[in-house]
Amino acid sequence: MKAEMGYCTTSFGHIHYRMLGEGEPLLLLHRSPRSSRDWFRLMPILAERYQVIAMDTLGFGQSDPLPQGVTMEALAESVDSFLTSLGIQRANVFGIHTGNKIAAALARQFPDRVDRLILCGMIHSIIDDRSQRNAAIKDIVDLYFMPDQVADDGSHLLRRWAVAFSELSRSWWNTPTLLKGKITENDLDHFRLEALDSLQAYPSKRAIYQANFDYDFGAALRGIVAPTLIMELCVPEEEHLGRNGQHLLEIMQNAQLSVMENADGNVVIFRAEEVAGLINAFLEG
Repeated sequence: MKAEMGYCTTSFGHIHYRMLGEGEPLLLLHRSPRSSRDWFRLMPILAERYQVIAMDTLGFGQSDPLPQGVTMEALAESVDSFLTSLGIQRANVFGIHTGNKIAAALARQFPDRVDRLILCGMIHSIIDDRSQRNAAIKDIVDLYFMPDQVADDGSHLLRRWAVAFSELSRSWWNTPTLLKGKITENDLDHFRLEALDSLQAYPSKRAIYQANFDYDFGAALRGIVAPTLIMELCVPEEEHLGRNGQHLLEIMQNAQLSVMENADGNVVIFRAEEVAGLINAFLEG
């Protein structure tokens, strides 16, 4: 199956999307700095049961740029406008990393839009306390918010390239891939799409991370009424942060928890069948 691609005109500009399958709408909200390309493995599996819609968040993929001073609340409004343009009244919503903040904001601000909600992310991504979450991602803060004044000799361009290259190199030379001993076609597809997304998203990275740092995720979670699945992705490198999924069950009105071990954000690619199984079980339960 090949996804239909198109654009919707919204109050925030043109939003690009991919759509596949028939049935109950399921909206996928990607991580940063990615795009709807990130779902190339998961969409065909989910499309066997649902009408799957994967949008490019404003500022990413082929959608229009981010609005000035963007917030998660504004991005939720853009999703609401996007659904209106498609003629969709209600949908199930899955968001990963930055996408889980947008999904939470949508469910909090527009409760009539969301049937069931899935918030997926690594431990750092689902910490509800803003200051603790930002401390957990201090390396990202330092990377994207280092002083970047324009230099007469052009050295600021080298600094910008160093940031972009460091992100690309993490894809190609990451430890799990090297330990596998060989690169598969699936790996190559992933690396190629990740590189395209990362380079294309460069102008938006600073703004989207600022919106993420500023967002009161905990307040949104406490106000969500939609049945919610917390999908906590755990890796040994983040165990020192303390797992947070169980805590979210205590502060949310109607939530359940699923934990994936040895899992990072790439589960939507390398463990797509497993992720789809968890989504299907929750939506049909």
